[in-house]
Amino acid sequence: MKTRLLLAAVFVLSLSGVSFADHHEMGDMKADVQAAADTTVQAAQEVVAEAGNAVAAVEVGNKICPVEGGKIEEGKSAKIEYNGKIYNLCCAMCSKDFNKDPEKYSKKAEDEAAAAAK
Repeated sequence: MKTRLLLAAVFVLSLSGVSFADHHEMGDMKADVQAAADTTVQAAQEVVAEAGNAVAAVEVGNKICPVEGGKIEEGKSAKIEYNGKIYNLCCAMCSKDFNKDPEKYSKKAEDEAAAAAK
């Protein structure tokens, strides 16, 4: 009888030891999940802060392509950003030439847009 009681006690204690181990592992998993969540929240906050510091590019509004000199047509035109400004081009192929000398072409586009605004 004492042997059975002793075996039953050992069995119950061994089960409780397993449950303590599972509980401990769950605690570790919760800590890992919380750490990952904290890292994700921090990264999101940094992205939001950077986005707040970013300045949106300004549309120049040129109606004539500074590269080819042709009129900007809807559906065929392209846009390119340079120094925080967006310039209109008559086609995507003009972006290659624009990028070769962006100072020259951006000035032409700004001059054209200013003249058209008068």
